[in-house]
Amino acid sequence: MRTGISITLEPPDRERLQAIVKNRNAAQMHVSRAEIVLPRADGIATNEIIAAHRQLQDRRLALAGVVDAGRLRRPPAREDPHAPPRIPPLGAEVAERVVAVRLQDPPGEATQ
Repeated sequence: MRTGISITLEPPDRERLQAIVKNRNAAQMHVSRAEIVLPRADGIATNEIIAAHRQLQDRRLALAGVVDAGRLRRPPAREDPHAPPRIPPLGAEVAERVVAVRLQDPPGEATQ
């Protein structure tokens, strides 16, 4: 059976992570990671961290006006997963033209 991951943070590291979470100009990716590492260092279970993190992100999206509160979960699945995509594939003649252009030498001083 797999045991939980244990993280030990030194006080300067903890302070840096807390500063990232509080910094409104920090990259969202860094804030998300800090919000996961800090509770784990406090001994909180992974499932609890995931649930709390998802709630934080849902709240952020709702406050930012990205989605309304009723649509925070998943978008509805396509009605028929075997249905063709909305954009039809390119025809064979288009594929042949692309291949022909790519086989030619580049014009002038082009590098690619």
